[in-house]
Amino acid sequence: MVQKKPNPSTQIPVITCLRGIAALLVCIFHFNYVTNQTILSITELGKLGVPIFFVISGVVIPLAMIKSNYQFRDWKTFFAKRLARIEPAYLASLAIVLIFYYLRRYFPGSPQDSMPSGRDILLHFGYLIPFVDNAHWFLGVYWTLGIELQFYLSLSLIMPFILKGQQWSRYFLYALFITMPLFSLSDNRFLLLHGPIFLIGISYTFSITGVSRLQEHWIVSLIAISMAAFTQPAGHVIATVSSILIIANFANFTNRILVFFGTISYSLYLIHQCVGSALVNFLSHKFRQPWQMPLVITSGLLVSILAAYCLYVLVEKPSHSWSKRIKYSSQNNSMSHKLTPI
Repeated sequence: MVQKKPNPSTQIPVITCLRGIAALLVCIFHFNYVTNQTILSITELGKLGVPIFFVISGVVIPLAMIKSNYQFRDWKTFFAKRLARIEPAYLASLAIVLIFYYLRRYFPGSPQDSMPSGRDILLHFGYLIPFVDNAHWFLGVYWTLGIELQFYLSLSLIMPFILKGQQWSRYFLYALFITMPLFSLSDNRFLLLHGPIFLIGISYTFSITGVSRLQEHWIVSLIAISMAAFTQPAGHVIATVSSILIIANFANFTNRILVFFGTISYSLYLIHQCVGSALVNFLSHKFRQPWQMPLVITSGLLVSILAAYCLYVLVEKPSHSWSKRIKYSSQNNSMSHKLTPI
């Protein structure tokens, strides 16, 4: 049975800080246009931002569904809210990337590859690139957006059964997400390989909202971590475990700087590879000394932050407000219990 539900105004402040950290890590990874091995080894750590984002989604998406008492009748509303939240900034970044592809043909020494095909452009609108042979994302970071959409779809079909108190559906979700990697051991284009990472966040949310007991959360998490250890790099497993422990034990932690980066994290994630990476790539050919490399990377990061802030203010923030105005039919249900992080 569902034992209790969180207060609809409840948030987990530390998650915003984690988003900021994850976005900065991904930026650093994509600024690796250097030859210095020490700096390259540091930028490789940026890969850890992706599992952090996946854990966060595993927490916040089911939490939002539980708070709204999500049912099948809310399916359209759920996706309307998600698309209103993420789509405008994504589409704006697509436009920026296409302009970048066009303009860089006029810069000496730049790759002279052709503009993306009309087919690939259309496939980006539905996040369908992974499902079509020889189709390619404009930017490497977009692949995770496709994973997230697959996650939303999977959860939207299972959660109504769970929120009706049907215990079998909860166990089915656990089994599904734990065994997903067995069906795709080497293909990271799909949710399958990353299922256990998302599940650790889902299980945590279930435990703090009374959907499941704490003991069940730990058992499911240990099994999910074990599966992830066989299918994911060790660093990704460490980042996953560290993220959920931080969320569980420091839920109310906040930091002004990290909150700023967390607030613009989605825009920063979308725009940094086009803007910041391009600048770092350009400067790295002119400034090759080891002591210059940190300055080159810092320049790319600062430009990315400025561009991300503009994208956030002009596009993402208004779309976020738009998303909040879309209400679930069941959102007025009373929820008297407050969230108590474990």
